[in-house]
Parts: sequence; C-alpha cells; structure tokens
Amino acid sequence: MIDDQLNYNSHVDYACDKAAKATTALTRVMANSSAISSRKRRLLASVSTSVLRYGAPVWAAGGITKRNLTRLNSTYRLMAMRVASAYRTISMDAVCVIVGMTPIKILLEEDCACYGLRGTMGARKIARVDSMRKWQQDWDSSSKGRWTYRLIPNLQSWEDRKHGEVNFFLTQFLYRFGHAESPLCAACPNCEETPEHVIFDCPRFRAERSWISTVSTRSINPDNIVQEMCENENTWNMVNRAVTQIMLSLQRKWREDQRALDSERRR
Repeated sequence: MIDDQLNYNSHVDYACDKAAKATTALTRVMANSSAISSRKRRLLASVSTSVLRYGAPVWAAGGITKRNLTRLNSTYRLMAMRVASAYRTISMDAVCVIVGMTPIKILLEEDCACYGLRGTMGARKIARVDSMRKWQQDWDSSSKGRWTYRLIPNLQSWEDRKHGEVNFFLTQFLYRFGHAESPLCAACPNCEETPEHVIFDCPRFRAERSWISTVSTRSINPDNIVQEMCENENTWNMVNRAVTQIMLSLQRKWREDQRALDSERRR
C-alpha cells in the first residue's frame, strides 16, 4: 500500500492488523496450557510473520521509521509470546532469544539484503550470517532480559542445538517468574525469590536440584546450565523435569496463599 507521503505507514498498519488477526486465530491452538511443541508453534507463527515481511524489499528501506518499528515490534512480540508460552511481562529482546525468532527489524533488513544480492548463489545464507551478527550485537548491548542473557549469552549455540523444546515452565526459568505478592522467598528470610535462588540455592528444592547432578559431569550453575543443556539431551530433559516440578510446587503454594488471603478478606 503506497501513501502520498511514501512513508508506508498505511502499509505497516494494514500488515500489522492482518498479522494480529492471524495471531488471534492461532491463539486458540497456542494457549499456554496447550501441549503443542515450540517448534510447531514457530511454524504456526510463521504465517503471521510472512504477512509482516510481505514486500519488504519495496517498503522496508524507507519505511522502518520509529513509528512503524513500534507497531511491527508490538505485533511480532505477541507472536513470540505465544510461541514461548510467556506472560505479557516478558521483554521483546528476551522472548525473541528464548524462542529463536530473529527480531522483525533484522528480518526485514535481511529480506532487503537478499533482494540486493539477487542472482548471487547462497544469497540468503550470506544475509543470514549478517543477521546473526547484528542480533548478537543487539543482544550484547541490550539493557533488557539480563537474566536470560546470563543463561544464553551466545545466540548461535542456542540456535544450533539439535534437541530441546521450550515450554511454559522453561520459559519462566529462562526469563523470570513471580506470582506471589511478596518478592521474598517463603523459606529463606531476606532472600528474593528469583529464578537463580529457586533453582540453584533454595533448600526447598534440594531434591529436584540433585536430579540434574545425576546427568552432568560438572557442577551446574547459572553460567553453564544452558550450555550443558544444549550439549547433552539428557541434561536438557532433567533440567526440564526439575524446573517443571519446582514451578508446579510454587504455583500450588501461590494458589494456597491466594485462597487464604481471599478467606481473610471475606471475614
């Protein structure tokens, strides 16, 4: 869609609205509680992504203004959230990394680069290498999702892993979680209930923590756990099992606290 000012605002608005409708339709089969794997969710999300990228070599060179990028990012983030089974509090930077969806701005630039390299053998591969470089630079310099960055500092190794599906529970670990009204740990005085504390230190989950040690040859910590998961499928599966059990336990405690609070309010 070409407007009289050639800023492509009308095209971006139209594409975002159309992609959002597709995402809304797909949400019915991509609810957080759904058993659909993250890879299949990404395939479904590619429908909406294709709508956003349509005709990019024509309009993206001059149409990725601050205004249009805000709209594109907002729509794209909703897709990534559905793939990750994430809450709305997750940042754009973190959710794209967790599910392996290259940020939309970089994808559009990649499409433009491929068009410029048309006729060149391996044009997409060449452009893709540059996209990964840009994405890594942006991820290194971002101020958001720093817990996720500590776990996944290297995008290429995360993207190149041969196994492992991200699900609702792993997403909470890879980003952050916090259902309770108080940010403090219920078992450890003066300790914030962060993913790092819960998974690696809290005495409530010593048993679940021990499961991971049975499949790893070295001590697991926040700086190497994802690397171990990517290198060893057994470690991935055991971490997934431990995180799932820990998260279910935290959710039960949260629901119990909510029922007690509601009962107290009714008195």
